[in-house]
Amino acid sequence: MEFPIWVRLIKEEKLFRFFTYMQRDPEQHGVITERSSNHLNETVLLATFFVNQSEPGRLYADYVLPYAHGVVDAQIVAAARRFAGASLYGAQKLRELVLH
Repeated sequence: MEFPIWVRLIKEEKLFRFFTYMQRDPEQHGVITERSSNHLNETVLLATFFVNQSEPGRLYADYVLPYAHGVVDAQIVAAARRFAGASLYGAQKLRELVLH
């Protein structure tokens, strides 16, 4: 499974925001519910998961990294990799929730 990751620099608050979403067909795999995203938030570290009721086939994830005292390039790359891994793990866990 591949999915894009966006990184936004929020200068006023000195934050990097990592953001992504995973898309699936709700007719084939079922609707992604708030209950499902809440379960992922209880079991998956780093990423915060949420859904939008007007988009039943999308699972959103984000992570905020503060940089008040500066940042090193390697730190951003490492955070992006951890975020991508956590998001992928969440999507896999979601698939397991639907199967059970």
